[in-house]
Amino acid sequence: MAKIKKLRGRTGWYIDYRDHTGRRIIRKAGRTRREANHTLGQIMARVEEQRHKKRHGGETKVLARDVALPNVAKQYLRHVKATHADKPRTHECYRDSLADVLAFLAERGVVKVGQISTRALNEYREVRMTESRTIPYKHRGGQHERTLPPVGPRTVNRNVGALKTMLNWAAGDGDLIAANPIVSYKPLPVKKKRKVRRALTRKEKRVLLESSSEPFRSMWALMLGTGLRKNELVELTWADVDLDRGRLVVRSELAKNSEMAEIPLRRDLWALLADMYERRGTKHVFVNSMGRPWRNNLLLRFYRCLDEADIERKTPEGDVDMHSLRVTYGTDLVEAGVDPKTWQRLMRHKSARVALEFYAKVKERNLRPAVERIPLDLPGWEQTKSGNKVETPRAVKNAKRPARNHVSS
Repeated sequence: MAKIKKLRGRTGWYIDYRDHTGRRIIRKAGRTRREANHTLGQIMARVEEQRHKKRHGGETKVLARDVALPNVAKQYLRHVKATHADKPRTHECYRDSLADVLAFLAERGVVKVGQISTRALNEYREVRMTESRTIPYKHRGGQHERTLPPVGPRTVNRNVGALKTMLNWAAGDGDLIAANPIVSYKPLPVKKKRKVRRALTRKEKRVLLESSSEPFRSMWALMLGTGLRKNELVELTWADVDLDRGRLVVRSELAKNSEMAEIPLRRDLWALLADMYERRGTKHVFVNSMGRPWRNNLLLRFYRCLDEADIERKTPEGDVDMHSLRVTYGTDLVEAGVDPKTWQRLMRHKSARVALEFYAKVKERNLRPAVERIPLDLPGWEQTKSGNKVETPRAVKNAKRPARNHVSS
């Protein structure tokens, strides 16, 4: 396998590879690792062409410099759509990622595979992460413009990764080019900071539903009462609603674990959907004013509903977004006394570990009320409590705090 390395006592970066005959070659490729990486990509492309020519008696694949990127993208997306027929969202993600990075490269004259360089991809990273951009879009028959803010390293890595995956396919199963010129291009390092969400309180749930207008009130209520994920709610059709048995069907192509599942409906949500069914006029349960599913701007609408309900989006306990409604559903199940196995089935998690971790996290908040319920009858002390909120003992309230030592500057 080809490598990029430094040699002791020498300046610059060296590449270590084998040519089409199998002979090992170590040579200087640049002053920086970036230059060596670019040189190695070009050399390995030529080596692969020579190997293919040797294997097939003089016939070689089309040179990378002669292959148009839009043609490769068109064939690759056709391949993705065929191999992921049960996951339409996968095709959409690849399509959008490739469209973004290829449009940027085309603006700079990079329209063929052989013209791709690490310099162009580095420029793409820098521009996308530092500059806003305006894109056109159509709405209600008119042409409009939308300004998009700079993106983070995750988005850039996803888009460049889609390009790299496409070229790997083109050099392999696609049989379009001899080698991927950016096969050794590394993604940006990303700090994996897990987003912490909090559950809504009972009062917040009530205020959110009261202050939200339709169809958002019904959408939030269904998520709070079933634990549906955002995409599962958006793509919910009337064919997925079993009003005879009071159940929702989550199709395998929508489920996160790719398994079909049935969710029991509460009686109030059952009645709500039955009433909506009588007035239905579209295939999907929830649609916008254009009669289309709420695939765009739904999170923005949710934030507006939070503002109208005067619910803080960011608190020390965690953030509130649409997925917080699912977290609230899981929390309510635990506090209702549901056992971990039932919780796992209702939340549709494959791993029992996730169920136990969530269960323990919620139960940890109830540790103090639990120990307060143990009878002790300590003389001179009165055990007081108000619901689950334990009051601070009077002796602790009246106790004098020790004075803090202040250091004068």
